[in-house]
Amino acid sequence: MRRGRPMGTEMGMDMSLGAVLPLLAGVVEGMAPKPDYNYLDAYVKADVAPQAWLIIAPIAITMIAGTILLMLRKRTATQFPIALVSLVLLAINNIALLAWILEDGPQTMTMGRWLPPFGISFTVDLFGAGLNVAASLVAIAGVIFASREIEWVKTRYGFYPFLMLL
Repeated sequence: MRRGRPMGTEMGMDMSLGAVLPLLAGVVEGMAPKPDYNYLDAYVKADVAPQAWLIIAPIAITMIAGTILLMLRKRTATQFPIALVSLVLLAINNIALLAWILEDGPQTMTMGRWLPPFGISFTVDLFGAGLNVAASLVAIAGVIFASREIEWVKTRYGFYPFLMLL
């Protein structure tokens, strides 16, 4: 084999990109499955039920509260009340979500009205709703305990925001 010549040229084969691409295109075209569905069928046309917002409210409540607490990090006197109020709202939301799941069974909310795999869907069943209620009640107990145990100087380092974003 001589140096400076592309591989395959010894046997008279043309290995240039122009010769290879049509061959690959023919192979890929023959292997690709033809879609037998319409992408618009994946679009949900029905309106979202008002109680379906209970499914994503735990994420929204904790993210908003964590962001507010991060912005007010140096105001240690406001950290505990904001965290407690937001966790109580979270517990109320989770209890309402659990009651809805007990009544109607597992529920799904699809974001952006596109079904998976194009969109994002959140599904809640009885076990998940029960864990949400338990976690929010434990978080309330943790915030109340932490308010008595953590010195006010240490709350400046982000205990309450990190708890909310956890």
